[in-house]
Amino acid sequence: MIQTLIDLGQSLTKVVFSDRGRLDYLLMSPEVTSPLTKEHLQLLQMHNATAAPENAAWLEVGDELRVVGSAAENFGGDTGADERKERRAVLKTLAVLGAIRERSQLPSQLTAQVGLLLPMTEFTDALKVCTKIQEAAADFSFRGQPVNLSMPLCKPYPEGFGLFLGRRSELSLRNIAPDSRTFLVLMLGHRNASILVFQNGQPQPGKSTSNGPGFKEAIESGAAVQGILARDYGKLLSAFVSKNPKVVFAGESQVRDVSEALRVGRATYWGQLESFLINNFVRHVDATCEVIIGGGASMLIESELIEFFNQLGIEEVRRSFGEGVRRGIVDRFGHDKFALENSLSIRMVDAFAAFQHFQRQQVPI
Repeated sequence: MIQTLIDLGQSLTKVVFSDRGRLDYLLMSPEVTSPLTKEHLQLLQMHNATAAPENAAWLEVGDELRVVGSAAENFGGDTGADERKERRAVLKTLAVLGAIRERSQLPSQLTAQVGLLLPMTEFTDALKVCTKIQEAAADFSFRGQPVNLSMPLCKPYPEGFGLFLGRRSELSLRNIAPDSRTFLVLMLGHRNASILVFQNGQPQPGKSTSNGPGFKEAIESGAAVQGILARDYGKLLSAFVSKNPKVVFAGESQVRDVSEALRVGRATYWGQLESFLINNFVRHVDATCEVIIGGGASMLIESELIEFFNQLGIEEVRRSFGEGVRRGIVDRFGHDKFALENSLSIRMVDAFAAFQHFQRQQVPI
């Protein structure tokens, strides 16, 4: 049996799973293609048969052939930046399950329990998405191999739920009653920023919002300053993350200095985010609230966030960047890839903590 928690992120799909009691993780690029032809299938089989399944994932679902992940870039795939996550949730979930099955050398007929992290604003369709995933999982092909998954459990959670659970556990260890606190989870992602409010242990959809700016604003505004093409946004993002302004773009032989793009992009993004926080976050702040910050963009503007929280009187003891859960990720999966200073560790916090909860709530098979 597979148990897995899938965070269908806009810039990266993060997965934590248990296979026969062994805990592991999987990362997949978010691209998905439109339906392809049988001629494309021949190319996939020829060039990607020996690649890692998560890096060369193709599906046959009904009469449709789709490529998911990094290989999709070669077939016109995109991240669906302007689409709701749930529209591609079925395909991405099947790709994850197929990759886990192949990596773990499991039989084609098996049982899976699946948890999904979805934006709170998209929860009205979450159960419908789970039903579609369960139906599609019963009969599809992954990289040419038929897969028949029985999925007795597919459970959606709101993005930020893992961050909330991690902080709740930390307070309990300090003998602080969690239900006496308001939890404000700030998720800073590529596509958008979300503020998720939890009170009395429950999410508060009416007080939450996912309409804040995503880090793509930094990339687009920075690129415009120096004439960087959309095809090179990935390299510009890498420059933001590494803080190294020296980049060689596709089709160019010379190193370019993108310092101005990084400066303008960061300033533009923070200006938009600060306005969003003033209008939507500040009203929830009180003397006992707990603030938890997640998402890959949070580490790129950590100094601005800390100054903003200090101005609101939110002391360090009442705010968290998921350090406790991140230490657990490092202990489990290794320091090299998930070092605390690495943005990947904070991007995995939500999925890792939510998986631990999901595993405890499992149903008997």
